[in-house]
Amino acid sequence: MFPTAHGVTAIEDMFRRLFVLFPDMALTVVRTAVEGDTVYIESACTASLGRGPVEFSVCDRFTVVGGVIRTRRSFSDPLPVLLSGVRRPSAWPRLLRSRLPVRARTASV
Repeated sequence: MFPTAHGVTAIEDMFRRLFVLFPDMALTVVRTAVEGDTVYIESACTASLGRGPVEFSVCDRFTVVGGVIRTRRSFSDPLPVLLSGVRRPSAWPRLLRSRLPVRARTASV
């Protein structure tokens, strides 16, 4: 759902977009793995989209250098979110806002 993020600013922007789309998102960590400077976190996510719930799984891969997250890549199937969004017109504005750059959203507020 979101592109690979490189650097602290891009990672922060990605998480801001995620919480614009799913302000009530809850996730349960299913499993984790660490190898060298790479951390994998698999999660089961639930949130509201429009007037109904949506559930999806995600596996995030973080590269950590010197104790700082440098890269985040997300692996998930966007189909559950896309289908829920298409079926719920009340979710369309939030879906569109989540795709805008953070600067564009803050400038229009």
